[in-house]
Amino acid sequence: MTRGKVLQVIGLILAVALIGGCRNAELQQRRFAVSDGLATRFGAALGDSTASDDTLIPAHVSLIDGITEDDAVSLGLWNNAAYQEMLAELGISSAQLLDAGLISDPQFTLFFPLGPKQLEFTTFQAVDALWLQPIRVRAAELDLDRVSETMVQNGLDVIRNVRVAHANLLLAQQQRELAREAESLRRQIAGLAQKRLGAGDISELEATTSQIDALQAQATAARAEQDADLARESLRTLIGLTMSDSELRAVDRGDVTSTASDLSTLDSKQLVNTAFAMRPDLRAAEFAIESAGERAGLARTQFMNLDAAYDANGSGRRGFESGPGLRMSLPIFNRNQGGIAIAEAQWRRAARQYVTVRDRVALEVRTAHIQLEQATRNLKFLREKILPVLQQAEQLARRNYENGGATYFLVLQTTGQYVDSRIRELQLLADVRRATAELERSVGMRLSTQAIRETELPLEVVPLPAPAVLDDHEAADSPSHSDLNAMMQTSDGYVFLLPLRLPTAEDGSVTIHTPANGIVD
Repeated sequence: MTRGKVLQVIGLILAVALIGGCRNAELQQRRFAVSDGLATRFGAALGDSTASDDTLIPAHVSLIDGITEDDAVSLGLWNNAAYQEMLAELGISSAQLLDAGLISDPQFTLFFPLGPKQLEFTTFQAVDALWLQPIRVRAAELDLDRVSETMVQNGLDVIRNVRVAHANLLLAQQQRELAREAESLRRQIAGLAQKRLGAGDISELEATTSQIDALQAQATAARAEQDADLARESLRTLIGLTMSDSELRAVDRGDVTSTASDLSTLDSKQLVNTAFAMRPDLRAAEFAIESAGERAGLARTQFMNLDAAYDANGSGRRGFESGPGLRMSLPIFNRNQGGIAIAEAQWRRAARQYVTVRDRVALEVRTAHIQLEQATRNLKFLREKILPVLQQAEQLARRNYENGGATYFLVLQTTGQYVDSRIRELQLLADVRRATAELERSVGMRLSTQAIRETELPLEVVPLPAPAVLDDHEAADSPSHSDLNAMMQTSDGYVFLLPLRLPTAEDGSVTIHTPANGIVD
């Protein structure tokens, strides 16, 4: 092999390595962006990218001391198998961006000099890619931005699911302990009943009833033990410890009722506006509109193919003959009308999808806020009004039964009411935890009452493709200025940002009239 060929091979290898390195750098950069987005919103980041069967435990997490909610969230973001599978889509999108930036290879045609045919070869190189490639790259970049924001939203979903599973396990553990306590209490009452039966104070039927009640309490405790095992396995799967046999025990990170009570007093309108600024899936819908607009512009540009050609013939009048030329398609029958129509329809669909996502965000925030408000109110009423009275009645009935002043059925009734109320308290406390997790996921960040009340969120106009993307007769179909105002004033005065082209003044400013913000320029 000559020295020139060796240099060519080395150059090719370096070029391939450079392209692969750029792709890996882009992928790592996007993964860091997703991790940073999650850390900014919830204080939990992604772990290092590992093999599919590896399980990583963060340094601040100790399985021996029990798992707090924050520990479970960190484990879920690091090891959740379904989320790691979703993150692999970042590699696909980065590879599509790499593919969009590549230039097509030249085509070479060769005719052999057999018989009367002279030697002839022709080389074609597409030149329309010189102005089409930047549009393709821009669309691929927007798609990668959309996927990145979607991965952040998926991470928020994982955080919510892990927090709910942790609340369920904590509830199951507390119910198990309460069931054991109730079983011990019923056994004590059954023992008292046997003593009173021996003393002749009660009938054998009443004593037998107490024994049956104690056996039922034992069965309830066994069922609570199974429920705790099921909740543990559900959390184990979500945090990616399926193949680990480590014992999982949920630990309460503190009283969540005060924080939940503060969050329930927040204005739902302010929470909705915060969600509009923070939700990654809404931002992903904006990127989808931009990408669809770029592709619509690309479809209008691709109305013909243009190639640069170089042709050479052997044994001509002047010997070897060669010269440049052009090869192009004539846009007579097919000017890419179908591709243009498809691209514009996709653009309109992306605009409608933005509105759909926006409405879903508002619904999720309002629903979660109502659920948190209701769970907090019910828990407060139970703790302040019902539990103290039932606890006092249960203690009084037990003392009277020991002294022979009350029947066993009265003790059974008051004890059952007290135990049921304590179970209800645990369920309401779990509802508060689940509603808090759902509200923070719906808003898109870990909530702070002071930060929410003091934040002034700007009105954000969704970027759209240039008006030249649509024909004049198609542009007439888009909403007028009055139509836009009518849509902006729906849904009880909330400011909804519609992805439609806005009328501009001579200085290029845009005026939007809204009931909540007055006039925004």
